[in-house]
Formats: sequence, C-alpha cells, structure tokens
Amino acid sequence: MRKILLLLVILGLSFKANSQAAIFALLFGDKVASENFNVSLEAGFASTGISNLNFDPSRNAGIQFGIGFNIKLNENLSLSPGGYFFSTRSVKLKDAPVYQGENIEIVEEYSDVIARFQYIDVPVKVTYTFTNSSWAVGLAPQVSFLTNTSAKYVFGNSETLTADISDFAENFEYGMQAFVSRSFMLSGKKIMVLGIRYYQGFNDVVRQETVFTPGSNRSNYIGAMVSFPFIEDTGE
Repeated sequence: MRKILLLLVILGLSFKANSQAAIFALLFGDKVASENFNVSLEAGFASTGISNLNFDPSRNAGIQFGIGFNIKLNENLSLSPGGYFFSTRSVKLKDAPVYQGENIEIVEEYSDVIARFQYIDVPVKVTYTFTNSSWAVGLAPQVSFLTNTSAKYVFGNSETLTADISDFAENFEYGMQAFVSRSFMLSGKKIMVLGIRYYQGFNDVVRQETVFTPGSNRSNYIGAMVSFPFIEDTGE
C-alpha cells in the first residue's frame, strides 16, 4: 500500500512538467527542454522473476523511478541514456530459512518470504518511432548496481522479521530490455509516454551454490512505465 501511495504522489507531481521545464531551461538553457533534447521523469512497476531459485519462487512487483535524457537523432531514431535511482527486483519464496549474518535458522510458522534486491539501473535506450505515428519500439542495454537487499518474513498476520541477505547477492548485473511505447500529445507537444517493457539479465544475481539457489540464476521483469518529458512551452 505504501508503494502505491508513493507512486501516486510521484505521478501527481509529474503532471507539473510544464512548470518544471522552465526550471530546466533556466539551469541548463532552453535547448535542454526542447523536442530535440529534453529530460524526462519516469516511474513504473515491474513484476520480477529469478531463475533456478529454491523454495517455490513466484513473481512479485517492485517500483522503479528515475530520469532519462532524450536525444532526438532524426525523425525516427532517438537515444535516451537514463538512471533509475530506485529500482527493485522482488520475488516471493516459501519455507526458506531465516538468515542473519552467519546464523541460519529454520522457522516453520510464517507466510511468504519477500526477497528484495535494490539497484541503480543505467539503461541506454535506442528508440525507433514509426513515421506519422505515436507508437515506438526499442532496445536498451542496461547495467545495474546493487545498493541494498533483504528478506522479509511475515509471521501470522502482522509480525515481521527482516533479514540481511547481502552476502548472497552479486553486486553487479547487466542485461537487455525491449520495449514498446506510445506518446500522448497536447497542442502538438508530447506530454506523456506510456510503455511496456521486458528485461532479461545476462549474469547471475545470487551467488552460486547458496542456500537460495542450486545453480545459474538470472533475473527478468516485465513492467509498465510512464514518462513525462520536460519540454518548454513555446506558445506556438
């Protein structure tokens, strides 16, 4: 519930993109808030899976939030390096041991265990926009840097325990995402972009031969994203 409220606040603030564009223009010059080069605020959800995990894993949702720098190369192609400073991969596990430092304890009476991996994602999106269309497709190589990880255990209906599982997590991940998006216009100006994307990691996210995984494991997620480009209103 807290995550949903946080995202709603973020999206509400994002609708003030017109006034924010003026701030970017003052700080960096008007070219940073144009159709050819602009900054966008981006937020969304992602449903994550990790391959070859023990304890009956299932997908779980996480929040992503960051900014993008959008460079229009020509009428069809654009390049958008970005940084998602808050990006969560999250999976549910059942009957997993509680891990605290070097101590492992089997606990029988609890519900699902939520394992969370917090990253800073750095994608570089290459986008192709179809001629005379609001639709676009693209690919994005991505590198991710682990900032935090934990396992949350819920006992009964309310009691919780959070365990540090950073010893089991790799510090770096890389992969590729594919996406499709649609732009929404107002008075001839792009005001919002909605997209669906799929990401596949290429390296292990959990260290080999741990209690959580018997072998190779890669993360993947499918998610929805909304982007608000800060484009200066020229009054035309």
